[in-house]
Amino acid sequence: MADRPVEPVTSAYYHARAARAGIPLDGTFELTARCNFDCRMCYVHGAAQTSDGELSAGQWIALAREARDAGLLYLLLTGGEPLVRSDFCEIYEATAQMGFLISVNTNGSLLTDAHYDLFDRYPPMRVNVSLYGADDDVYEYVTGRRQLDNVCGAIRRLRAMDVPVTVNFIANRVNAGQIEEILALADSLGAIVRPTAYIYPPLRAACHGEDCDLRPSARDAAAAHYRIQALRSGPQRMRAIADGLIRPDEEGCVDDRAPDGRMRCRAGKSAFWVTWDGRLLPCGMLTKPAVPLAPGGFAAAWERLKAETAAIRMPQNCVACPDYRHCQVCAAMCLCETGRFDETPPYMCAMTKEVLRLFRQGRDVS
Repeated sequence: MADRPVEPVTSAYYHARAARAGIPLDGTFELTARCNFDCRMCYVHGAAQTSDGELSAGQWIALAREARDAGLLYLLLTGGEPLVRSDFCEIYEATAQMGFLISVNTNGSLLTDAHYDLFDRYPPMRVNVSLYGADDDVYEYVTGRRQLDNVCGAIRRLRAMDVPVTVNFIANRVNAGQIEEILALADSLGAIVRPTAYIYPPLRAACHGEDCDLRPSARDAAAAHYRIQALRSGPQRMRAIADGLIRPDEEGCVDDRAPDGRMRCRAGKSAFWVTWDGRLLPCGMLTKPAVPLAPGGFAAAWERLKAETAAIRMPQNCVACPDYRHCQVCAAMCLCETGRFDETPPYMCAMTKEVLRLFRQGRDVS
């Protein structure tokens, strides 16, 4: 398998310094909620397919300048599907010229020669491509589109240009039987894989169709997580995880243990998210705190967001739990699962306990 996505030491150092100083080093611009796919588990995609309410290219570019002056360095352009915007290239080129280290989230189906030429002139730090299945039948069930060959072709072309590609793979109840094939496919394409077995409830988007919940049970999600670890880790690492010496390789963004119940990640400390309609969030999985952005007001909005994020407290029974250091529980999970920051999400609790049981049961793996 391709190497795991490991954050460079310099990046971790910069983020730690920025978090202590309250500098918005890392930002996400959610350029649109529109998408040419219709994924059942999407956290943002709604039924509307118009650009009504979206920030204009000029507004995004002006916002980027304000954020740069406040300390922004790492910029992620995402959606929805950001390439549905006809002015994506305008936004990308303008922000690249400001000196940001830019990453792009995409489903990989809409890349054209114009995008490849743009990435050749202004190489992105990384392109993150979602991979939903190992065959077109599963792809169509999850996304509504038979696009696997097209997406794989896009990844190959990006890698031929030496553009780093990370494949985001979400194990769900339809594709969980293809974990080995999907990881092998990503590896054959020369992409680093970032897999997850946890699916956030789509708090920020309407659910599509009668069969919209692709989340497996907590027990099945734990089994998928364990399978991913087994495929990506050798026996020595698996034993170390089982013995509690190291944490499982996981897709979450937990940075520290925050024993007083504060948020454990960078959200609202050194990182932020701007929604397609101009609201400043700590991260894209949260609906609050949400600070409206006005022209010229980024710095003031960031200060308000930091203060409101700092007031959030995690459930005390989570903080006191002996499994806390192994658990991926975060404020966004609590809010999405229970509607509160200070209430334990039963799904994640059950998933963590089952993951640990599987690791301990397999301690003597050879």
